[in-house]
Amino acid sequence: ASGANNTSINALARAASQSPDGIAVLNWYGDILYVNPAWVEMHGYSAEEMLGRRIQDLYPGEEMARHAAETVRRLAQQDSYEVELQHVKRDGSPFNIWLITTLLRDAAGNPNGFVLTARDVTEWNRLKLALEQEKALLEQQYRRQQALASIELAINEPNELTLVLDRIVQTATDFLPANGGASLLLWDSDSQSYTIGASTVPNQPPSIVTRRIRSQGGSTRRIIEERRPVVVNDIDQQDIDQQDVEQRDVEGSDVEQRDTEQEDTGAQPFRLNPVLNEYGLRAYAGVPILSNNQCLGVLYALERNRRDYTNNDIDFLTTLAARAGAAISKVRLYERLRETNSLLQNQASDLAVRNADLDAFAHSVAHDLKNPLTSIMGYAEVLVDDYDLLSDEERREFLGFIMQRSGKMRQIIDELLLMSQLRNREVQLVPVDMRGIVSEAS
Repeated sequence: ASGANNTSINALARAASQSPDGIAVLNWYGDILYVNPAWVEMHGYSAEEMLGRRIQDLYPGEEMARHAAETVRRLAQQDSYEVELQHVKRDGSPFNIWLITTLLRDAAGNPNGFVLTARDVTEWNRLKLALEQEKALLEQQYRRQQALASIELAINEPNELTLVLDRIVQTATDFLPANGGASLLLWDSDSQSYTIGASTVPNQPPSIVTRRIRSQGGSTRRIIEERRPVVVNDIDQQDIDQQDVEQRDVEGSDVEQRDTEQEDTGAQPFRLNPVLNEYGLRAYAGVPILSNNQCLGVLYALERNRRDYTNNDIDFLTTLAARAGAAISKVRLYERLRETNSLLQNQASDLAVRNADLDAFAHSVAHDLKNPLTSIMGYAEVLVDDYDLLSDEERREFLGFIMQRSGKMRQIIDELLLMSQLRNREVQLVPVDMRGIVSEAS
């Protein structure tokens, strides 16, 4: 009986030798009886180094031990167990696999071994993560656009400037987001003074503005004069983003800097006011509020942690500042509102379509990969369970089906890899034979 079992296991291993998935056959004690070429390539060991050894010896560690214990527990209740986990190659480099452990039984129904089927899903996970990140970015942009649309509606209300400015700083706080709050400073060029138009900075007294922000010098005045953003990613490192700025000194959103001397290199050194630390702030970005070719103030977003502001972040702040300028001036308000509302509606519709396309794509890929895998497992189970009952022609037919489905899965994965590279390639449009595609799908 033992010889017959080994023959059956070896026959199954030979059938799986052409599979793109890694396959290993183990006896009941965990000794490796067979590994196919894909398993060898996937893990970096030669077949000779693995055959006859216990799989626990090849893949030691607490995590693998926990997985083995969980597999034994699951297989006591069912004949197969699927899980995604991190494996390591011979050189110690990690990679992600989708592992299916199938229980083998002898003619009497007693368990006598295992078949491990592993698929390297590292690239698949990378594509999935990229899709999720793209979807999250689109959702963030959609929420930002909705918030901007709400501000636009508020601008249309007469005598509601305070409400509009409050919405702007709250939107910056919520959707940038800015965990240290946001502050909108208004500049009066006649009196050369600042006032706080709106703020979500906790415990920020309005009187601090007149006491601590200089009307001459400082980054707030620099933003107003140069009409360019100032970005500080980390005040501890005095890390200034030189985006569109040749020389800058930096201050807090509502605090004054100490005077410094300019170095020979032309760079402007700075010392930050201790009030920044008192507020628990570590990073900030400030953008000018522009309207009718005039700078009306500065919109600041503040952070309690180091932050690398992106171009999208600065663009969003700049857009909010533009809304503030429109609300303050209102000279060309209604003409600009009609154009902006139309643009926002088109962008919202486009984002909704792209989100739906992303969801449909993820579902389609999962479905397309699952179908051939299900067929492969089905034919493999028939070969395992009824091998001696099948004719040679039937065995060859089943093996042919397994190879066909495996080729289909390889094709799908190759096409996904090709799709992931399309952004970096020039796409050439060519006619497609839809009749052949429909025939294959049916």
